[in-house]
Amino acid sequence: MDVAALHAAVDGIRARPGAGHYRFFAVNRWLDGSKTRTTVNGCKAGNGDEHPRTRPLVVESDVPAFLPGGDRGMDPLELLLAAVGACLTRTLVWHASILGVHLDAVDVQVEGDIDLAGWLGVDDRVSAGYRQIHIAVLLEAEVSSTALDDLLRIAIRLSPVCNTVTQFVSLKVGRAGAASPVRSRTHRERAGGRK
Repeated sequence: MDVAALHAAVDGIRARPGAGHYRFFAVNRWLDGSKTRTTVNGCKAGNGDEHPRTRPLVVESDVPAFLPGGDRGMDPLELLLAAVGACLTRTLVWHASILGVHLDAVDVQVEGDIDLAGWLGVDDRVSAGYRQIHIAVLLEAEVSSTALDDLLRIAIRLSPVCNTVTQFVSLKVGRAGAASPVRSRTHRERAGGRK
């Protein structure tokens, strides 16, 4: 890890309010059956600067055979767990580096509990998403257990994916070329909370 470059990025965002605003993009295309392909090719800063990838990155997704799918890629539910684990790991490593903590090992195991009756439309009272996500983190470093707990608390609080999963995010969905957007209500709205 290039700690000097990481500190320079942190200092740059700290020095210029709004410099941390970015929009990331992903384009998903249906291939056949339940298989899709997602391509990412960069992001755009709030000031309009584009930051392209050195090459497009591609992930193919499918549904397990028991659902029945083609089992030709990770299920989107598995990709979400992978995103949680990868982001938490990255955030742990980055903030350990910022704090001067040398990590010897980081292993993150992520599991999600879901009732497929919601997704399949069998029971409208059942949420279509994960009910709970369990994360087990193994951290090895030559620091105290308290220091590792503090680092884990920082990472959970600052991980963008963990933060996104735990807050109520509004989805603004529209058909390309359609006049009016379709909007998904948050879990809180479905439960009768804020609109």
